[in-house]
Amino acid sequence: MNHQEEQWLLQEKYNGEKTEAFFADCKALALGTPLGYLIGHVPFLDCTIYLDNHPLIPRVETEFWVERAIAAIKMSSIVQPSLDGTATQPPRILDLCAGSGCIGIAAAKAIPAALVDFGELSKRLLPTIEKNCQENEIGKSRSNIYHSNLFES
Repeated sequence: MNHQEEQWLLQEKYNGEKTEAFFADCKALALGTPLGYLIGHVPFLDCTIYLDNHPLIPRVETEFWVERAIAAIKMSSIVQPSLDGTATQPPRILDLCAGSGCIGIAAAKAIPAALVDFGELSKRLLPTIEKNCQENEIGKSRSNIYHSNLFES
């Protein structure tokens, strides 16, 4: 564990107070428990992603590619009205193997017209996706969460 991780844990979870639980979390951190799981959430683009039920922790590389995908969607004709002023369909985004839902949530937050479908095999992660949608103000009218193994239905 490095000093920066300890400081983040102290501020984010314990409001600067070094309690017995803080020292227990420091020990867990030193034994390899990821910091995001101890704190319970991580930042991802302009979102807060909760890690209830321990989905994979979003990676910096994922942020990089999602940011570029968002830019491409925003630039596409799907989002922009046509030259004759007719309305276009809102972009549909599919986040497969969603885990925490960070990809679809970041896209939906950055593209307010987008509709997002989340597909996840693990039933234990479905409440995490739902919580992340709620916490990042992605309403049920803009999102659907499906239990899916990708190869059926």
